[in-house]
Amino acid sequence: MRWGIDTRTEERELKHVRREGALESLSAAMTEVEKSHQQVVQRERLHAIGRLTSGLSRDFNNSLSVIIGYSDLLITHIP
Repeated sequence: MRWGIDTRTEERELKHVRREGALESLSAAMTEVEKSHQQVVQRERLHAIGRLTSGLSRDFNNSLSVIIGYSDLLITHIP
């Protein structure tokens, strides 16, 4: 009977150790997933800012082109 009790106790301890190891692995995996998620969010934000600034510079360039075009026209027609 004594060997049976020790074996059961050892089995319980082993299961407990396995659970702890699994929880540590799960915790590490969740941390890694959260880190990856934050990197993706940051990348998307930077991409959106890049598109916004690109659009603004394009609009500014279009406005300048009109101003320069009319300025050239005025210069050529003023005696």
